[in-house]
Amino acid sequence: MLMSWLAQSGSTLWMPPPASDIAGPVDWLFYFILYTSYFFLALIIALMVFFAIKYRRRDPREMGSGPTHGMVLELTWTIIPLIIVMFIFFNAIPDYYLSEGDRTNQLEINVTGSKWQWDFQYDNNLHHGELHLPVNRPIRLNINSTDVVHSVYIPAFRAKKDAVPGRSNYMTFTPTRVGTYPLLCAEFCGTQHSDMLAKVVVHPKGGYEKWLAEAARSFLSELDETQYEQWKLLVTPEDLDNFLAQYPELEEFEDKLTTPAMYGEELYTKAGCNQCHSIDGTSNTGPTFKGMYGRTIRGETVFKDDTKLETYFNADYAAENYFLESIHEPGAKVVKGMKDTMPAQKGKISEQEVGALIAFFKTLESGQ
Repeated sequence: MLMSWLAQSGSTLWMPPPASDIAGPVDWLFYFILYTSYFFLALIIALMVFFAIKYRRRDPREMGSGPTHGMVLELTWTIIPLIIVMFIFFNAIPDYYLSEGDRTNQLEINVTGSKWQWDFQYDNNLHHGELHLPVNRPIRLNINSTDVVHSVYIPAFRAKKDAVPGRSNYMTFTPTRVGTYPLLCAEFCGTQHSDMLAKVVVHPKGGYEKWLAEAARSFLSELDETQYEQWKLLVTPEDLDNFLAQYPELEEFEDKLTTPAMYGEELYTKAGCNQCHSIDGTSNTGPTFKGMYGRTIRGETVFKDDTKLETYFNADYAAENYFLESIHEPGAKVVKGMKDTMPAQKGKISEQEVGALIAFFKTLESGQ
């Protein structure tokens, strides 16, 4: 009863509050092993103290009897541990299959790990840096990696599965508690392993569908070509107010609509750029964004083959083309001194969003 209560309670000494259907069985097994270990630890210590006192040497000339063999004792300390281990094994099997088997009406989400960020792809092809889930609906996470071994670990769900390059893994569970929970990488994957974090948001009934529709509807997708060209020129909040006054049909996006540079700054974090690229000039896995715009415009960037960006400039290839290429196909031209580790962002970051990032890069160049 005690272990069952601990497994289902909202707060425990060793675990965060359980938030999925597999958390209860996992916790029960954990506490069974824990308290069984406590019992045998106390028993062994008590027997050690008892034997040390009972069989202590009372006279230096006293000769003790030699060791003897006891079949009953041998069988006791063999059979009892065997029974306990088999009990743990047969109780763990259902827990394993609970996290491995497909379920009815399950929602599938693709999870991709790359140094050092998580990408979650939803069934409407939306890519997002957070894992959003509906409460009380079976979930299947299809997990893979683009570079090294990572591991999806959600402590509140008691769910963990490795993300292995060239191999598709999956795990299933049902979120049972609305809330926000941490997701982290549980497999050392490089210098910024500890920063490979994400947020898991479990929505109440109907909340997930609403979030999915809102997240997929970017204000950029609502702008026509003329509006987009005007939006690209916005610099100050006053410019933004005038823009909204000119196009009242966009007022519903007022809380989302920002200047290009402000939106680019949001993307810098949202798209995971901050994991590898600094904005203060410090060295990191990727080139710093500080001063990048000026270097690119002047064609000063040097690549692994010692060619300079300026040699590629022509009527069909300008600095903006390089920005787009370096984000959508980063392996096409690798900066000298850097490794080809950045995953391609084509299909994840649109051309319009690249334009917003460029506007953000400009502010770093001018020190604004």
